[in-house]
Amino acid sequence: METRTERIVAASVGLFLACAILAPAGAVARNRGGPADTSSALADTVSMLLRFVRESGCVFIRNGREHDAEAAAGHMERKYRHYRDRIATPEDFIRLAATKSMMSGKAYLVRPPGGEVRASAEWLGDALVDLRRRRRTVTKTSPPDTTAGTLPDGE
Repeated sequence: METRTERIVAASVGLFLACAILAPAGAVARNRGGPADTSSALADTVSMLLRFVRESGCVFIRNGREHDAEAAAGHMERKYRHYRDRIATPEDFIRLAATKSMMSGKAYLVRPPGGEVRASAEWLGDALVDLRRRRRTVTKTSPPDTTAGTLPDGE
C-alpha cells in the first residue's frame, strides 16, 4: 500500500515528466534568460523538489521550531535564490538550502504524517532518487523520436 508521501511523489514526478516530454525544447523554463540547457533542467528539478515539500504534509523542524510544509518550502526557496550561484546540481540545492541552518549549524528535520522524524537532507535525497528513477523509466518506455526523418530501427 502506498503512503501519502509516495502518492505525492508519484503525482509530482508524473506532472514533471509530462511537462518535460510535451514541452518543445525552446519553451522549457529558462534560468537567467539563457537557452534551454542543464540550468533549466536544474531549475525544473528544484521546482519539483520544492513542490514535493509543499505538498508533503510534513512538519519541518528548523532550529528546534516546527514549521508546516508551505513555510518550509518557502524557506528553502529563499535559500535557493540566495545560493543560486553556488548551486549547480540538485544535490547542491539539498546541501545548501535543505540540510541545515547556516546560522546555528543544526540539521533540519522532517516528520512525515504518521512517520518518524528524520533528517531533511536524507528525506529530500530519497525523493530526488525516486524522481530520477521515474525519469529513467519514462525515458526507456517513451516512443522513439522520428522527427529526424529516419525510421526508429535505423532503416
